[in-house]
Amino acid sequence: MVTKGRVPKLLCNFLPWVSVLSFDAKPSHELRKIRNPFTNRQIQLRPSSDSNCKWHHFVHEVGGYMAYDSELVPIFTTNRKQILKEEWFTLNNLTMEKITYDGNIASLPKRDELLFVSKPPGLLTLPGKFDSDCLANRVNQFYGLQSSDVAPTNNSSTMKKIKNQKKKIWVPRPCHRLDKDTSGIICVAKTRNAYKATSAMFENRQIKKSYVALVEGIVNENSGTLNIPIGSIQHSDHKVWSVAPFAGNKREALTEWRVSRRHKTKDGHEYTRMLLEPKTGRGHQLRLHMEFLDHSILGDELHGKDNAPRLCLHAEYLELLVQQNGESYRCSCWCLPPF
Repeated sequence: MVTKGRVPKLLCNFLPWVSVLSFDAKPSHELRKIRNPFTNRQIQLRPSSDSNCKWHHFVHEVGGYMAYDSELVPIFTTNRKQILKEEWFTLNNLTMEKITYDGNIASLPKRDELLFVSKPPGLLTLPGKFDSDCLANRVNQFYGLQSSDVAPTNNSSTMKKIKNQKKKIWVPRPCHRLDKDTSGIICVAKTRNAYKATSAMFENRQIKKSYVALVEGIVNENSGTLNIPIGSIQHSDHKVWSVAPFAGNKREALTEWRVSRRHKTKDGHEYTRMLLEPKTGRGHQLRLHMEFLDHSILGDELHGKDNAPRLCLHAEYLELLVQQNGESYRCSCWCLPPF
């Protein structure tokens, strides 16, 4: 059970919280540091907008490097080490702006019933078929609560008991998902009402999301919109998402994109830093749309090439409407990308 006071260092590495926790544990807001292998000194990770820092210089000016396993490493490498579970993910910013809301304020989720956490790459949002280690369960472990989900089982009696138990006792649960290899912001509901309200906002496209991605090659256009339907192909034991022709229903998938920076490294590699805004939430949507552009996301082993230490896709920004003390606010959250 978590007690008041300091949060264990290991748990801080697992889950760098954005919101203030109900048990008065105060997360560190210090920006993390990584080692520069060229000087053997530490670089402080700062927001990309801070153009005077060394981190901005490496990401935007020099290019070709990313933060990985607490060090600055070349992006183009096939030396994919195992990502440590305690890998850093730093809170960048969180703001609350009072607004006038024409709808029913009571329908908005309460700010203090939401958590914003930063998911590391290599971790499932919810449990998979053969893996129960996921963000949802770690959130509950952090609180000292019973897991919100368990890995599926073939025992129908066991699953029925679990479902009945979940109806009676609510524990924190993510309102949306990120792919296992994608990092960044996840919104977690602390109550059933917050979960229903926030999930409905995601479903009705009332939440703004933006991602940072590094893609292969130089994208010549500055911006654009992709409206390419996505569907799934059912294999024997899993689904594969695709934009290619297939039997079954295709679902609308809309992505707006713009170029942030074009890079050519000293050893001749070319890549583009992209800002992506999905207007829908289909499986592997951003990865498939970038593949459709013929500019696959770096490190995408499934739809592109194994040419980076990790999938270079990060959920950087999340914006939604919330209520607090009977008034409506626009809540904006940023999470510093590692590239």
